[in-house]
Amino acid sequence: ASHCLAVKRILSAEKLRGAIAGSTAKLANAGFLERAEAEVVEAERARNAEYRHELVLLERNLAN
Repeated sequence: ASHCLAVKRILSAEKLRGAIAGSTAKLANAGFLERAEAEVVEAERARNAEYRHELVLLERNLAN
């Protein structure tokens, strides 16, 4: 059971890394930044920060 949980955590970490990559690319896109409303850009920045925070916590948990 613990092996299965570890695999799920690793998969979750990979999903988070993918979400971070996508969000970071969006935030690096000048067209997105120019055309999107400020609230949308801010929400994406917040989402990116949350993904990064979750990944740090998950990786810390995997290390233990």
